[in-house]
Amino acid sequence: MVTISIDPEICKHDGLCVQVCPEAVFVQKDKEAPPDPVQHDLCISCGQCVAICPHGALSHSGYPEGTVRQTEKDLVPSYDQLLALLKYRRSYRSFKDKPVKETVIRQIIDAARYAPTAFNAQSTKYLVVQDILLLTQITESTADFLEKMIAGLLENHDKAVLLEDDSFTIVNRIVSEVRNGNDMILHNAPALLLFHADKQAGM
Repeated sequence: MVTISIDPEICKHDGLCVQVCPEAVFVQKDKEAPPDPVQHDLCISCGQCVAICPHGALSHSGYPEGTVRQTEKDLVPSYDQLLALLKYRRSYRSFKDKPVKETVIRQIIDAARYAPTAFNAQSTKYLVVQDILLLTQITESTADFLEKMIAGLLENHDKAVLLEDDSFTIVNRIVSEVRNGNDMILHNAPALLLFHADKQAGM
C-alpha cells in the first residue's frame, strides 16, 4: 500500500491534487485546510498528484524525490508541429530485406510504454519476432484463421450478400494473395512487435 503525505507548511491549499486525482483519494474540507489523502488504499500510483503540485508539498512513496521532473517546454511540439505529424503519418507496407537494429526496437518499445493504461495497471508486455521462418508461419496461420472465418460466414449467410460487403471481399483477397505467395499480412516485414496485456488485466 502506498503512503501519501502533504506538508501543511508548504501546501498553498489550491486543491490541485484533489482535482486531478482519478480515484478521489484526497478530501479537502475547506479552502483554509490542506487536502487530506484519506483513502490511500484507492491510489493507483498514477503520479498525477505529485506532478501537479507546484509547491512540492506532496510526498508519495511511489515517487521518491527526484523521480518527477518538470516538462522541458522546448521539447514539447507546438500545435502546428503536432498537426503536421498527424497529417503526414503514413502506414508503410514496403520493407527493406535486412534486420532491424536492436537499438531501434528498444526505442520503439521505450516510447510505447508511456501509453496510458486503465487504472494505471501497466500490464502491457512486448514480444519481438525476428525469425523469418516464424514470421512466415504467423502469416500462414493468420490466413488459415481468415479462411475458416470465411467458410463460417458462407455457411451461415447468402454468398451474394457477402460479396457486396467490402470487408468480406478484402479478406478474401488477402487469403488468396497469401496462398499465391504474396504476404498481405506482414508484407515481408523483417520484424514484428506484438503488444499484449496480462490475462488478469480487467481492461
